[in-house]
Amino acid sequence: MLFSSIPFLFYFLPPVLLLYFLTPDRWKNLTLLLSSLVFYGWGEPRFLLFMLASIAQGYAFGRLMERYPRHKRLFLALSAVLSLGLLGYCKYAGFFLRTLGALTGLSLPALQIALPIGISFYTFQVLSYVIDVYRGTVPPQRNLLQLATYVAMFPQLIAGPIVRYADIAPELTRRSRLGGGIQYKDLHFPAPPSMVMERLSSPRRSKVMVMVPSGRAPSIFSLHSSARTPPRSR
Repeated sequence: MLFSSIPFLFYFLPPVLLLYFLTPDRWKNLTLLLSSLVFYGWGEPRFLLFMLASIAQGYAFGRLMERYPRHKRLFLALSAVLSLGLLGYCKYAGFFLRTLGALTGLSLPALQIALPIGISFYTFQVLSYVIDVYRGTVPPQRNLLQLATYVAMFPQLIAGPIVRYADIAPELTRRSRLGGGIQYKDLHFPAPPSMVMERLSSPRRSKVMVMVPSGRAPSIFSLHSSARTPPRSR
């Protein structure tokens, strides 16, 4: 599902925004996670397994670091191998076998691996979390729902930017009410429904409003922030 597509702009985004703002605070992360899973699985549901497996291993190794701090380096290495191994397999396994067959003359099976969309983004999101836990920058996340929400957040899932877990961790448990307005590039201002829909009707503006983190997290979801927007990863 593309951000500029009709299904996203008219069938997906409006009900998601409505559900989010109507949902009690304690269920907002669940609303975002379920919406993100629907968004990601819209075209190829089978690719959800790759992302969920990546989230699960990041969560598990984070908890293991907390329980066995003397082996933190080992757990970091194992998580990195799994994350980067999956990414490398999906991206380069077919190329490697073709090159090896051409160099050696061997008849190797041709792998036709469909690359899961956004795999680079969520792989490095998970790595960001594990590295932050290893460094002691943040405590291990004991709530799998909150970690999954961080990794799978649909506004940045397939197009970035990659956001460090340490930058967004506080926003997973704290929301701020903006008194009827919306936050846009660190500014608070009244926003009548007609203005919101006008902005969302433009693909470029919808991506700016929904995806550009205002300090730490997508501002359209009213996540509190006072820091400056981090630079976009390339």
